Amino acid sequence: MPRPRKNVRKRNVALRIETYERLERYLVELIRERGSPRLTFDDAINALLDEHEKGDENG
Repeated sequence: MPRPRKNVRKRNVALRIETYERLERYLVELIRERGSPRLTFDDAINALLDEHEKGDENG
């Protein structure tokens, strides 16, 4: 595993095109749901992670 860098704020992630397209569809759905056109892919991923963590808490 690479050594962590202290001052890094962003990282690039490689996705398969199918995964990217699924994430893009989810982002569009999230934009409609929240009524905010300024959401990013980072927002979409965080929403998915929050949903996953909330599901883990419920058993």
